Amino acid sequence: MTDLLPDLMFVRGALVLALALVAVRLSRRAAASLRYTILAAALAAVLALPVIELVVPVWHAGAIAAAPAPATPPAVPVVEVAGTAAAAVAAPAPVAAEAPITAAGSSIPWRAVVGGVWLAGLAAFLLRAAVGARRARAIARRAEPAPGVGAHVAAAWRAVGGSGEAPRVLASDEVEGPIVVGAIAPVVVVPRASSAWTAERWRVVLLHELAHVRRGDGVTSFVAQLACSLHWIDPLAWIAARRMRHERELAADDAVLRGGARASTYAEHLIAIATAAPSQAPASALAMAGRSQFEARVVALLDADRSRRPAGARRAIAVAAAVTAVAAVAACVSPDGAPRPSVEDVLGAPVTIAPAAPAGLQASIEAELDRAIAAHKARGAVAVILDARTGAPVLVAARGNGDVKVARAPGSTVKPFTVAAALEAGVVDARTRLDCRGARAYGDRSITDGKARGVLDLGGILAVSSNVCTAQIAELVGDRLAGALRRYHLPAPAQIDTRSFEGAAMASGEGLFVTPLDVASAYTAFANGGVFHGRDGASERVMTQDAAKTVLALLDRPISDPDGTAHAARLDGVRVAGKTGTVQSASGGYYGSFVGIVPADAPRFIVLAAVDGGVDSMGGKVAAPLFAKIAAQALAR
Repeated sequence: MTDLLPDLMFVRGALVLALALVAVRLSRRAAASLRYTILAAALAAVLALPVIELVVPVWHAGAIAAAPAPATPPAVPVVEVAGTAAAAVAAPAPVAAEAPITAAGSSIPWRAVVGGVWLAGLAAFLLRAAVGARRARAIARRAEPAPGVGAHVAAAWRAVGGSGEAPRVLASDEVEGPIVVGAIAPVVVVPRASSAWTAERWRVVLLHELAHVRRGDGVTSFVAQLACSLHWIDPLAWIAARRMRHERELAADDAVLRGGARASTYAEHLIAIATAAPSQAPASALAMAGRSQFEARVVALLDADRSRRPAGARRAIAVAAAVTAVAAVAACVSPDGAPRPSVEDVLGAPVTIAPAAPAGLQASIEAELDRAIAAHKARGAVAVILDARTGAPVLVAARGNGDVKVARAPGSTVKPFTVAAALEAGVVDARTRLDCRGARAYGDRSITDGKARGVLDLGGILAVSSNVCTAQIAELVGDRLAGALRRYHLPAPAQIDTRSFEGAAMASGEGLFVTPLDVASAYTAFANGGVFHGRDGASERVMTQDAAKTVLALLDRPISDPDGTAHAARLDGVRVAGKTGTVQSASGGYYGSFVGIVPADAPRFIVLAAVDGGVDSMGGKVAAPLFAKIAAQALAR
């Protein structure tokens, strides 16, 4: 029930790499340089996927339609549960904090464990790459200029299409075969024994190694190492990188043959160099005669029917553009029905500080966010202030890695909308009480609360943020819940099976993905008698006036009840209506938020405050007091 972004990144990367490998297979009779370009572009694309996902618009494949829930029970004025007279008089159970949705019976945070293993692997492979690069650079630094090869180098550099000054060629006792070292300012390092090479061997070696330099293979090798480090759990990344290295050497071999060398003579030189260089070159260096797939290279050299043409700049650009387009499609297609809005979708009209806002308000709110990050050892924090009467942004602030444009699971701030849907459906009313004790089972998983609850009315359910009772309410609403949430401008899937664990979790705000800006905007419906006000100035009625007024009154309870989750959001002399939310953060720790309407009896502002990634970032503990500080400043302006 947590943010699926990391998971989807690996799935999307695997899709891009799989398509690239298929394309390479289909072009097996084409030039090696073309296949190399395809694979290099694919590995660069999967490395860039996190950035691509942030800038491309999102297309939604739609949720897989769940089996329709059984017909909702007839509307009842009071839901009697527990089977005893005590059900009608039991008071709300006191609580200290809400609990995010988790699968009961599993005390091991598997997602955190897997994430830790992935991070450890990432660190290990990055360290390996850094050590290899350092070793290769050290070899080049200790090497000396190879004597008497200036004319050979200049001729080979011109033959491979190089311009300007040719790269340096160095000799070293630490290598047994030719290598290229470096991505930005590459040099060719040859063994000290090269002083005995014939002019013909010098010619083929330099043609091969300078072809790597001319094409920038050091850069693509570095990119491939980073891509494999990031996607180390995906075997396709390693397969693609290994195949790319093979095609890279074939393309360099083709450059040697285009330079005038005879295939049989060049094959003899390759065999001799490989036999003399049994040890492994540094991981970041480009070795001319590595043992991997060496036999296939010799066979390719002697195949007179193979194309030896270089890919060419236009074809390389076209291939790179095609692979980038595939990556963009993979990055922007969301498999679920919960949209991850584009920047334009999120912001609507340009977000600016209202002209009437005091000059120091933005800086003051940002300072509050910085203090919250420091106090709770968090990674980021955000604040949103909307005009409750128009929906127009008054202030938007983000610090650390906070971002109001990033969609995430909002947590329990969605529960008031589930209650509104139930009120509109007529399956609950202000007198309804539900038994919130125990757990709610869904196969081998169950939804629980942070502590035992009693029999609660609707206000008590919101006050203590009961997951168990919210799941019961969602089941009463049935298949009408998805349409209601979408009508309230929350990006729910087309269908929600409220009798499933996933559906129950969505009713509590997990499994949906909403930006902080959109959460705040949705609350305008509660502040305006059921009329939603968008940030672009558009307005529409999204719920009945009675439902909106009832929920607004209920939202007093999280703040006014002494044991409510949001009593820290209280403001002296001002009535506050609002709701906390707490979910596990994709960046680690928790994402705690609070959305409040102030003053609740004459709404002026919708204020959202959120702290992300802190170890103690529960909504009531960190976001509610942050909200109080921000709301006080907004009301005082």
